[in-house]
Amino acid sequence: MPPIGMSNENLSNFIDRLPPEIADTVCSYLESTDIASLRLTSQFWTNVATPWLLQEAHLIFKPDSFERLLAISRHPVISRYVTSLFYEPDTLQKYYTQEEWESDIVGEGWMSNMPALPMPGASEREHRAYRRDCKRLMQQPNHAYSNDELSAAYATYVKLYEEQEELRWEGYGAKPLADAMRRLPNLAGVCMSMGCNIVTRSDHVKRAFSAGLQIPSGDHYGVDSPGPGVSQTRSILLGAHQAGVQLKQLQLGDVDWKFFQAKKCDMQNMKQSLRSLRILQLVISTGYDEDEIEIGVEIPECREYLENNSLCGFIEAAPDLEILSLSFDWFEPCCPAELKQVVRSTTWPRLRSVSFENLDVDEEDWIAFFDRHCSSLRDLNLKTIRLLQGRWAEVLERMSKVLTLESAYNRGRLLGEEPYQNWNLEPSIWAEYSDLSDQGNRTSKAIQDYLVNGGSCPLLDEEAHPQS
Repeated sequence: MPPIGMSNENLSNFIDRLPPEIADTVCSYLESTDIASLRLTSQFWTNVATPWLLQEAHLIFKPDSFERLLAISRHPVISRYVTSLFYEPDTLQKYYTQEEWESDIVGEGWMSNMPALPMPGASEREHRAYRRDCKRLMQQPNHAYSNDELSAAYATYVKLYEEQEELRWEGYGAKPLADAMRRLPNLAGVCMSMGCNIVTRSDHVKRAFSAGLQIPSGDHYGVDSPGPGVSQTRSILLGAHQAGVQLKQLQLGDVDWKFFQAKKCDMQNMKQSLRSLRILQLVISTGYDEDEIEIGVEIPECREYLENNSLCGFIEAAPDLEILSLSFDWFEPCCPAELKQVVRSTTWPRLRSVSFENLDVDEEDWIAFFDRHCSSLRDLNLKTIRLLQGRWAEVLERMSKVLTLESAYNRGRLLGEEPYQNWNLEPSIWAEYSDLSDQGNRTSKAIQDYLVNGGSCPLLDEEAHPQS
């Protein structure tokens, strides 16, 4: 309802006379659906809102999604305002029969009936009730779909799976990707998130595949595949190279370590699009068993291969990095890489934030890396780092003297090889519900505070911060 004394027509004229800067600020707070509606109100709002309509193009591993991306790239106005591409390349698992497919169906609401874990200190009676409720739930059907509904859904699943197979045969969409990127003049960022490794799976993926009662998750690949995420990553980066795109931000996860085994000419071409990169995030997987349950089964092979500096060479292709995040998926029997296989003796003059997960480090290499970047580095995030030789208390003291941090984050484990050391830095899942000792959280926070503010190294107090 318009203000008293002002008609709808006058109100329309009033909002059309807003200064463009204020109108632009209004758009910055609106959802894309509201932006789309706002564009229809007047020519003024069409001009103001259009740049906000589709700043991020969304792509999933489905033919009609590639067609939509091409349509966006060919729009004479909208294409100019697309600055990033969000790609969810998850693939459907292959089922050979309807019975096999049906055995994996979980209907809506089934998981919501799962009983809650007993609280710390729960009585034996409460534990028995929990086990009884779990057993009762497992004996119930996973869904309530009729035979006709299942037959229709299975036919849809087969069609969706065949569409993805066709995309595989066509180079994982490499050609339309390159074509679309070539027509997006301001494209600067790519985020490829598979299996929720970078961001939570979008509702768009769920809606696109829900009719087949199976939501793609990860990359289900055959024996001839180079590894999960490898072909999708290759198509993205070669497409950027062919389109002449210079990326400022690149997030890839997860991608199998065998991506770095690419042909030399392909790897050189992919690196060309990284020369202007400011932000690089890599989440690297190291193999699954046949049932895709156990992770890290190829860690020894990964570590041996990365001795050729292929990973470091990829990161070095971006000399102006400001943010570097590198995560591997597991740390046993050893971490998939040593620090020297990641950074060698390279210096990134603008580097202000670093994140490492599941990495083995030599003390001197570790301190030398921080010494080279002490003038710029302000944010440090570590999760499960193994020191090959030396004591963490002494290493942390050396880090504190070298670094001037504004923030620090430590989780996972702080491990030592020679001598053996093991601090569990994970907070208790029950910490907020009980008065139980949350040792991991206390030790983690103490280390973080020490690295930022200095003082006495907390690991010197073995009574306050015992090892696991």
